[in-house]
Amino acid sequence: MNKFILPTFASMLVVQTSYAQEVKTKLGGKDRKIVIDMQNSSVIVESIDGDELVIKGDGFEEAPKRAEGLRPIYNSAVDNTKIGLSVTQQDNVVHISRASRKEVSYLIRVPRSASVQYKQAGWNGSSDVVMRDLSGGIEVSMTSGDISLKNVAGPVVA
Repeated sequence: MNKFILPTFASMLVVQTSYAQEVKTKLGGKDRKIVIDMQNSSVIVESIDGDELVIKGDGFEEAPKRAEGLRPIYNSAVDNTKIGLSVTQQDNVVHISRASRKEVSYLIRVPRSASVQYKQAGWNGSSDVVMRDLSGGIEVSMTSGDISLKNVAGPVVA
């Protein structure tokens, strides 16, 4: 009986650690802007203190080993995070684009005073967006889905 419990517990631990992956990016400059271009994913954007951008993906599975070196033809964004996103930084602007067709939930933590621009690309399914505890400017453009803004203090364009 004990021989069965230990391997089962160990496999559950491995599955749990691969379930929620995290990416961190240090942001520079004073006027920070985060541009998020998503479709068919639930996204929560919330503030944190400091100058780091933290993204957590929940439900993403990496491509199998045999697909290594191949590039999908359905999307021009390259997954450089291992959670199905392309994150690029140019000056004080960080672009976050979806690089996978898999449905994933994302938690994106941005510096409290950063401006956030959210764009939903296409009509492919609905995306729900929650933005909370932000004091920078917010701009949201969506074709379908729900937008929820909680405890925001900056200017809002939706």
